[in-house]
Amino acid sequence: MEQNRKMAWNQLGFLPGARKEVTVFEEGIQSGFEIRKQGSDEIVASFDLPEATPNADTGNICSRGDFSAFQERGSFYLQAGEQKSEPFTIGENVYDEVLSELIYMLHLQRCGCELTKEEAGDFAHPSCHDTPARIYGTDETMDATGGWHDAGDYGRYIVPAAKTVVDLLMAYEHYQEVMEKNNPKKGPALLDEVRYEIDWMLKMQRADGGVYHKVTCASFPDMDIMPEEEREELIVCPVSNASTACFAASLSLASVIYREKDAEYADRLLKAAESAYTYLSEHMDAPGFHNPEGIVTGEYGDENWIDDYFWAVTQLYQVTGKEMYHDAVKKIIGDERALSRGLGWEWCGSYGALAYLEAKETDAALREKMLQF
Repeated sequence: MEQNRKMAWNQLGFLPGARKEVTVFEEGIQSGFEIRKQGSDEIVASFDLPEATPNADTGNICSRGDFSAFQERGSFYLQAGEQKSEPFTIGENVYDEVLSELIYMLHLQRCGCELTKEEAGDFAHPSCHDTPARIYGTDETMDATGGWHDAGDYGRYIVPAAKTVVDLLMAYEHYQEVMEKNNPKKGPALLDEVRYEIDWMLKMQRADGGVYHKVTCASFPDMDIMPEEEREELIVCPVSNASTACFAASLSLASVIYREKDAEYADRLLKAAESAYTYLSEHMDAPGFHNPEGIVTGEYGDENWIDDYFWAVTQLYQVTGKEMYHDAVKKIIGDERALSRGLGWEWCGSYGALAYLEAKETDAALREKMLQF
């Protein structure tokens, strides 16, 4: 949502037949609002605003105006009293660039490699975070290079990485033609970009199948520090069941998506996913992850990792059809913690339900339970 102090609207624009709304905050509320043509300021439509009410999520007093009935194509802006929006477009192609820009954004988040001025513009930087990382609590170091920076900070975290990988691969799986059509103008295609993240995730797995939770410095850098300027010691934080389970789920799905293009790579991914499950099955009494002493970067803590485990075993069953994973699903479904609804990094049970519903063979009672998600 684009927002000034008085109004909020979709800055990308709107499809002609789609729902169209504007939120007008308390200070800018009038009896109604107008749609004006960009350039000429001609009023082309007027709409009423309902009475302002408090919004429980934001604490703002606001009114939400609906102008879905307006379907004229072109460039417009909204005006409520003295308050007006920035211009937006109504048309059939307003979202065509969103997917390619999303993939390009992930490319700009790449860690451990150079991003040239030609490909990255203002976000260009030399190779960063390419020194060995120390495993927390030891004198051992490991190669933890690669992956995407998580956000404004430069940490790399397995749990949100797995979610992002799965979201992109599920979209590719179900809308391959659209995903391939909207390849970015700069940077690689979607599967190549996702593979860059997966290759880093593979480095974060120990020989026993457990997956380290994250790699960061001990604390966040200052806001004005560029990636290559963060030179504090890199620390790999301990293995967690949440990271190991999300790793297993995401890489088992990835093994299906990449099989046609690279069967050897797909085998490697599935082997890593199954190894992660083996670790989980032997550490079911492990606690949730918390930052160890001296580490104050993003925690992605999760006291309830059972829903992550549920996702892992359902995804592995959907991919392999092995009865051992089906048995694990049947067993864990009795734990209410497995049934946390959500498609987020913390609450991810719905991913598991979707995976089970797409399995070739399912138990009727379990299937019905999954449909309740």
